This record gives sequence, C-alpha cells and structure tokens, in this order.
Amino acid sequence: KMRSCFREAAASFAPPIEQIEVPFEGELLPGYFWKPDESGQRRPTLIVIGGIETFAEDCYFMTGTSGLHRGYNAMTLDLPGQGVNPERGLFFGARMESPIRAVLDYAAHHPEIDAHRLALFGFSWGGHIVFKGGQLDRRIKALIANPPMPNVFRAVLAQQKGRDRSDPIARIVFEQIAWRMGLKISLNVNDIARRAAKAYDYLAHGRADPRKIACPTLCLAGEGEAPITLKIARECIEHLPHPMKKLRIFTQEDGSEAHCQVDNLALPNRVMFDWLDKVFSSRERQQP
Repeated sequence: KMRSCFREAAASFAPPIEQIEVPFEGELLPGYFWKPDESGQRRPTLIVIGGIETFAEDCYFMTGTSGLHRGYNAMTLDLPGQGVNPERGLFFGARMESPIRAVLDYAAHHPEIDAHRLALFGFSWGGHIVFKGGQLDRRIKALIANPPMPNVFRAVLAQQKGRDRSDPIARIVFEQIAWRMGLKISLNVNDIARRAAKAYDYLAHGRADPRKIACPTLCLAGEGEAPITLKIARECIEHLPHPMKKLRIFTQEDGSEAHCQVDNLALPNRVMFDWLDKVFSSRERQQP
C-alpha cells in the first residue's frame, strides 16, 4: 500500500519522480530518481542509502526536497535486504560494497548525473553500507554517514547488551533483522548453522577501515544515540585521511539529538548540503 501510494504521488510531482531499476547479479534493484527541473543538465547527485528496515520510498522523506532546492538530484534504492527484496531472495550480507558498485555503475551512465559531483549518504545501518563502498570505490566524491558504523558487530552488540527475546521490542527487532538477513530464529540445526555462517561472514568481511576512505567525509550523530555510537563517530573522524572531513553531533539544544535526527530532519539536511556545497565548489576550483 505504501509503495502504491508513493508511486501514484511520484507521478504528480513537477518534474515527476522517476522509478528506476539498477541491474545487480541478474536481478533489478528498485528505486527512484528525482531532479530539480527538466533542463537535462548534469547536476551534483546525492545517492541515499537507508537502514536495515527501510524502503526506497521512505528514504525520500529523510531528505525530501532539500537537495532539489539547492540544485541537486537525488536517488534512492532498495539494496539486498531492504524494502521487500528479502521476499525475492535478496538479503543483507557482509559484502554490501557489491550492490553499491552496481548503483555507481548505473549513476555513471545516467545523462543527468555529474560523475565528478557524486555523493553517497547512508543513515542508520546505511552508515555501515556507505563505509563499505567508500573504502573501495573512488567514484564516490563525497561520503556522509549518519552515524558512521565501520564495524557493525561492535556497534550493534553493544547496543543490544542486556536485551534478549523476552523483551517484546527486542523480539520484534531480532525477527525483523533475521528476515532481512535470510535467517530464522529457531533451535533447528540448519537454522543455527545458517546464523553461524552469516556471523562468520560479517566477522571476516563486514568491517570497513576509515583510513582507506579517500574522499571528503561527513560524520553525523545525535547525542541521544548509544554511547558506543558517539565513541565510534569520534574515532572515525580521527582516522579519516581527507582534510575535508567533519564531525557534527547534534544536541538536545539543537532539537535534533535522536537517532538519524528524525526529531528535526531539516537541520541535518541543511548541514549536509552546506557541507556538500563546500566540497564540490572546492573540487571545481582544483580542476584545470
């Protein structure tokens, strides 16, 4: 119902929000592309990557038209594990840099995207996904993580400490994550083996190294996040090598201290696009 309503509304925007499909390993990842006008000119573009329970449709509301008013295109996708992709057998995995690569391949051939001004924004679990992509692909010219999460085990396990399936909220969270990972929470031997294999895959391949991210990077977090999240954000900014790096922790006084600043989305959007304007204007000055 949400998808049907969004697509009906998308056709009424001026210009219309376009439905897109990104080829990935024989499948198609659904998403959307929206732009400021019908001029056809190449523009800076923000690719929005959601979290573990998000849909391409609700990713729109994280940025809304903030970028359009600043002359940016925006694009959002359902990667494996997101949207209803688990029903199609596409699940979250440790090597999420692979679908990111497919998204960048698509963007590279889009006639209205300026490949020299391409930014990647990930929120919640997406803060991990974009770090995975950012350390390997130099086509990303600016990276935004809200919050940065190079090691999902370190962040998630610390946040879940003290919770178990007797907590009704935790049970819903665990079951949602398991479904999106292609797993089942049960005592069945095969299910246990699959969970163990997934855990090993993340331990072996699920970490990103901030020191390998060569592009300008903006790290965002709310002070209402778990203490481990704020600690990781501060560590990341120390290790990121590019001089145009920035850390912004939103406070209760800002009215934007919640996870991903969902209590005041206008503020992080202004911070993001102010920073992107500086990054891309600096890049233009450096080009011959």
